[in-house]
Amino acid sequence: MCHADDPVQVLMVNVVGSEALLNAAAKYGVSRIVTAGSVAGYARPGPFGPEPDNVYGLTKRVLELQTRLWARRTGREATCVRIGSVYGVGRQTENPIHKMVSDALRTNEIRYESYRMEPCIEIGTCVSLIAALADVEHLRPRYDAVTERPCSSEVAGIVAKLTGAKHSPHMAENGVHPEFPEDFDSSALSTDAGQIPHATLENAIFRIIRSYDAYPVK
Repeated sequence: MCHADDPVQVLMVNVVGSEALLNAAAKYGVSRIVTAGSVAGYARPGPFGPEPDNVYGLTKRVLELQTRLWARRTGREATCVRIGSVYGVGRQTENPIHKMVSDALRTNEIRYESYRMEPCIEIGTCVSLIAALADVEHLRPRYDAVTERPCSSEVAGIVAKLTGAKHSPHMAENGVHPEFPEDFDSSALSTDAGQIPHATLENAIFRIIRSYDAYPVK
């Protein structure tokens, strides 16, 4: 995602780079792999089901197929986790939730577009769930790491409540957002990894706000 404006680089890292790692894992006897897919691969409805709407999402769909091919060729265990938009303290790139917090603290105003946000998950919860797969007796072919499907108005309301900022909807120039028609279900991941407690959306946003006290908004 750090090279979203460079499709060739995204393909080289996510497809060619993944193939190199999978080949190395096969060569050196790795018995189990977990790869990081993304909900970005399922952003739009298409004639054959949900499909990506950018190169990044396309590469994540390819990775799912690469993972299954590796398992079939090696006879070893492999799974791909479709990860939601990660938010929380520790994320290095911006996403809509972080932008609302930044705007609230910078300008005391949150202007948001009314739409259902992409499926998401708090960073600590995501890390804990995926790490727990190392000890699962038998991996399933695919998991979903998604805990929330909030509306932008819900997130803006929480940020406003915690910061005292004003919030109001507005219409963007294009007004187009991914629809994410796929049904993501994290119950299999929660069952296999163990019922790991996860932060509520409000508590996670509160921690993001607190982090800006230590690291001022630039």
